[in-house]
Amino acid sequence: MNLGSLQGAPQQLRALPRPVLHALLEAFARSYQVVYRWAIPFAVATLLLALLLREAPLRTTAHVGRDQESAARPLKTLNGAGSLPAGPVPGDSG
Repeated sequence: MNLGSLQGAPQQLRALPRPVLHALLEAFARSYQVVYRWAIPFAVATLLLALLLREAPLRTTAHVGRDQESAARPLKTLNGAGSLPAGPVPGDSG
């Protein structure tokens, strides 16, 4: 038997004699069972480790497009009070 023929189309596998096809399907089924039996403990361990991780708060600011030196300085606001004005911005046509 040429093992390269087992990599073909399903029609080629169906053309195999019944005992050979049964042995082949049994081998596939057993191999999947072994893989899942080994994978399940790793998945459970990964889940438990993920649950034990300490929660880290996300940043509340983003410094996109600024270098590190200017990122350390606060941005200048329009009204100088640390926040943007409540009304329309002068010169804004929108």
